[in-house]
Parts: sequence; C-alpha cells; structure tokens
Amino acid sequence: MLRQILPDAGTHRGTRQCNHQGCYKSTREGKPFCPPHITDAPYIQHVMLEIAKQRREAEILEQQYGSIPKNGFHARECLFLLRMGSYTDKALSKHLDISHKAAKRLIGMMVTWSFATKEQASRGNVIIRGVAPPELEDLVD
Repeated sequence: MLRQILPDAGTHRGTRQCNHQGCYKSTREGKPFCPPHITDAPYIQHVMLEIAKQRREAEILEQQYGSIPKNGFHARECLFLLRMGSYTDKALSKHLDISHKAAKRLIGMMVTWSFATKEQASRGNVIIRGVAPPELEDLVD
C-alpha cells in the first residue's frame, strides 16, 4: 500500500524577495539576493575586497618600489608554504601565481622581515627556507 507523505508545515521556507532596493524578484532556497544582485551580499563584498587587495599587492611586487604589508595575502601565503618546506624562487613564483620578478621581491622582503633565509643552490637557483615563522594570525604591520 502506498501512502503519500506530506512535508511538515513548519519546514517550508516559502518564497523570499531579493533584498536589493527596487528588486522584487523571488530568490531560491531562501537566499537574500537574486543572481543579478548577488554582489550586494556582505560575504561577496568581502571576497571582492580581498581579491582587490591581492591584485594591489601583486602590482606592488611587480614594481621596483613600495612594500606590501607583513600580514598581507602574499606574505601570509609565502609563510604558509615555507612551513611545509623549502622552495626555489621559481617554485614559489608558481605556487603564489606571481611573476618570477615579483617572487624575488617578495623573497627579499621576507628575508628583511626575518621570516625566511635564502641560499644559492648548486644549479644557480635560489632556495628559500622559513625561519621559525610567527603565527600567521599574530602578524601585524
């Protein structure tokens, strides 16, 4: 015998309208914004701001002047990688998705901040090693 099981009346979320001012589109699954206005969501705005900071840091590293913050994205990522082991400058460039020139500048900053040491390898590569890096959360400018 087949029975129809009805959903519990208290679990239905109902439709919700987009929170963007002037938009009356329904959203799916109780989301606060419709797809065209998803960039209004605080989380999305935070992610977009972080991406913009990363791009700005990469531009600074490409230039011959300026410095990135010690607690910036690239310094933190470099520290994270160096906790796993040593890297060549080229490998670090690849892992951080920055140019070789930018990686060399970052390495110089990391050495200046005493976060890393660099050595010349037998084949001419530069080897970077972490120097008991501080906790990532404790980094301040």
